[in-house]
Amino acid sequence: MPALPRKASAPRRPSGRGAALATTLALLVVPFLGVAPASAADVVTSAVVTDPSRTGAPVVSGTARVGETLTVNPGVWTPEAALTYQWLANGVVIGGATQATYVVGVADLGKAIAVQVTGTLSGYEPTSATSVATSAVKAAVFTSAPTPTISGAAQVGKTLTAVPGTWAPSASFAYQWSRSGVAITGATRSTYALVAADLGKTMTVKVTATNAGYTSVAKTSMATAAVKVGTLTAPVPILAATVRVDTKVTASVTGWTPGATLTRQWYVDGKAIAGQVGSVYTPRAADRGKTLTLRVTGKQTGYTTVTKASAGKVVGYGAFTTAPTPKITGTLRVGQTLSISRGTWSPAPSTYSYQWRANGVAIAGATGATFTLTPAQRGKTISVAVAGRRTAYSTKTVVSASTAAVVQNFTASPTPKIMGSALVGSTLTVSRGTWSPSPSFAYQWKADGVVIAGATGTSLKLTSAHFGKAITVTVTGKAGGWVTTARTSAATARVTTLSVAGTGGYDCPAGYPIKGNAGSGIYHVPSGQYYAVTKPEQCFATEAAAVAAGYRKSQR
Repeated sequence: MPALPRKASAPRRPSGRGAALATTLALLVVPFLGVAPASAADVVTSAVVTDPSRTGAPVVSGTARVGETLTVNPGVWTPEAALTYQWLANGVVIGGATQATYVVGVADLGKAIAVQVTGTLSGYEPTSATSVATSAVKAAVFTSAPTPTISGAAQVGKTLTAVPGTWAPSASFAYQWSRSGVAITGATRSTYALVAADLGKTMTVKVTATNAGYTSVAKTSMATAAVKVGTLTAPVPILAATVRVDTKVTASVTGWTPGATLTRQWYVDGKAIAGQVGSVYTPRAADRGKTLTLRVTGKQTGYTTVTKASAGKVVGYGAFTTAPTPKITGTLRVGQTLSISRGTWSPAPSTYSYQWRANGVAIAGATGATFTLTPAQRGKTISVAVAGRRTAYSTKTVVSASTAAVVQNFTASPTPKIMGSALVGSTLTVSRGTWSPSPSFAYQWKADGVVIAGATGTSLKLTSAHFGKAITVTVTGKAGGWVTTARTSAATARVTTLSVAGTGGYDCPAGYPIKGNAGSGIYHVPSGQYYAVTKPEQCFATEAAAVAAGYRKSQR
C-alpha cells in the first residue's frame, strides 16, 4: 500500500482533534526521551514531516491477446490520492493509453504490457508505481471460421467457385485447389475451370484466412463428386445466303469450346463429297438442284465428341459474273451489214444466241451474229439482244444501246445539168433531173471548184468576176430516212463575153474579130473595105453581138 511523502518545505499545523492528539503524544513521548518541548506546536510539526515508507504495486488483470482488454488494479493509496495511468509495451510508452483499461492492439503483438500508476495529492510529492509486465501478447483468433464450400458442376469445361463463408472478423482469403488431394500448380484463385486432367478426379479447395493481428486459419472444403466428361459448346454451322453453281460457299463455324479440334465434310443430297473437307466449297454443275450441307465434328480430350450439321440449301443455277453490253458496228444504211461486238463474258458461255430489233421490236429471222439492213428498217433504230447460255447456269440476256435511225440511198439521184451560155451577162440555170423519192433540194454554184458566195439558187447570172472560169453546180437532196445525197454537174466552158473594149490600136483581141466604130455606129467585118484602117472602140465576138449593141454593118 503506497504512502505519499509530505513536502518538507510546506509543514502544516494540526488543528481540532488532530492537534489535541498530537499534543498528547508529545507530552507522553518527549519527557520519556529526556527532552523538554518548547511548545506543543513544535511537537506537531516534527511528527508530520516524518516520511512514511511505501509498500505494494499495481496489478494488471486480463488476457494478453490482441483485441482483449487489460485492467489495472492500482491498490490502496494512503492518503487517498488522484491517480493517472500510462500503459507501456516492452517498457515504451503507448501513446494515448492513459485509462485504467487498455485494449491490446495489433502493434502490441509479441510485446509485454505493463502500466505505471501515478498518485498526486496537494501537499505531497507525486508517487509512481509500475505493475509487473504481462507475458508477450499473443495473436487473436477468429471467432467464426466456417468450412468453405464449392459451387458449380463437376464437369470438364465448367468452372468451380470457392465459397469461403462468413468469417468473424472479416478476413482476406487465399485459395489452393487440389485434384484428388494433390495441389494443382497455379490454381490459386477463387474460381477454377475444370480441364481434361480433372476427369474422374474429386476436387477440393483450401481457403486460408488472414487478418492483421490474428492467427491465420486454413480450412479445406469437402470433395466434389468425381469430375464428369465435358460437353462441347457446338453451334450449328451456317451456310452463306447464296448457294449456286460455281460460286464459293462459305460457312460460319464459330463459338465452339476453345481448344476443340474441328473437322468438316461437305455433303450433297446426304452423300459425302470426296475430298471436300475445307471451310469453303464451290458447287459444280452436277450439284445443281441438290441439297448442300456441311457437317462439323468437334473433338477435345475430356469432352464428348459432337457433330453438328448445317441446314440444307438447294444449289441454284450459276450466274455469269461478267456479261458486257454488246456493241453494234457497221454503217446504218439499207443494204449494209451490221455486226456485234459482244465483249468477254465470265465464265464463258457454252453458246450465244442473238435477236436483232428495230425500234425495240424483234425482227423476224434476224438471229445471227450479223444483220443486213433492208428497206423495212429505214428510219428505225437498231438494237440487238445477246443471250449467253451455260450448263447449270441461268440464261443471261444483255441488250445493246439503240443506234441512230437507219437510212437508205435514193433510188434515183441524177447528175444535174447547167443550161445557158457561159457568157458574161448570161444567166445559167440548173436542170436537176427527177429524183426518187422526191427530196428537198439545196444548191451551190462554184467557179473553178470554188464556192461562189451567195450562189445557192436554181440559177446564176454570170458577171465579169466569172470570166474565164468554168462553172459547176452541186445539187443536194434530203429526205427523212434517206441518205442525204449530193450530185455535181459537169463544168461549163470557161465563161466568155460578147464584146470587149478596143485596145487603142487597129487590132481586136482574139475571139472578138468584129470592130465597132462608136462615132459612126458602124461595125466592120474582117472582109470589109475599111476593116484594116478602122480603130475600134468596141470589139464584138459576133455580128449578132454588134447588132445587139446598136451597131449597123458597114456597106463596104
